[in-house]
Amino acid sequence: MKKITVFALIVAAATLIFCACGKKGNGGPDGATGQYDGLDLSAGAEKIFEEVKRRPVVVFDGATLVSGGDVWDAFYADVLEGTAANVSIANYYTLDRERCDEEYYEAEKDNYPQIFLSVLHFDGVEF
Repeated sequence: MKKITVFALIVAAATLIFCACGKKGNGGPDGATGQYDGLDLSAGAEKIFEEVKRRPVVVFDGATLVSGGDVWDAFYADVLEGTAANVSIANYYTLDRERCDEEYYEAEKDNYPQIFLSVLHFDGVEF
């Protein structure tokens, strides 16, 4: 279980550091995976979260992987082989009143939930 948590944190950090530019495409080394095509970004974080869980996207709720493990496994296998690949990743965050200071919660509660959508691109050599 500890390895999974560490792995999830590494993926989340890599997502934030190595986010690819928002190129359009349907996969392959020259474009994004297209998994966000047609997604209503004005729908709000909760609806987007539910929608991306139905797509081939690696989805985290906080640090917990909630869907797309098989998508990540396929991406990881391509990376190990040195094959160019992309993976779409969604990170969803909520604010838990019990896990933060009351003053902070009151100041930030209207900013949550939040969802961050990204595409991690591997060109066969670099991310």
